[in-house]
Amino acid sequence: METDKKLDMLYGLRLQKESRELEKAALIEELIPEAVRAEIAKIEEKYDDTELTDKMTRLEKEIREEALNFGATVNGRHLIAVYSKGRVSWDTVILNKLTERYPDIDLARSEGKPSISLRKIG
Repeated sequence: METDKKLDMLYGLRLQKESRELEKAALIEELIPEAVRAEIAKIEEKYDDTELTDKMTRLEKEIREEALNFGATVNGRHLIAVYSKGRVSWDTVILNKLTERYPDIDLARSEGKPSISLRKIG
């Protein structure tokens, strides 16, 4: 079977799995009496953590900004903000042209193995 056909088959299987999960969740939901669902909703509301999540997000942003300003890793007692220098990149089009004039530039070249990631289109 051709690879493009296999991709279409994989997509179909993913849709089938997603559909089965939704169907399963709906069937489980039907088993829960309305009174129990109402109590679950109250518990969900009581333990809504939107405010807590927002506070965490703001604090994480502050920590990241401060660690970037320090230019170093910062250690807490339980967490660490690891500083990583920016990645160096090169314009390969220009470098390839330069290797025609200066072949020794190729000595610094290495090429990794190709990889594949599967992504949904659109």
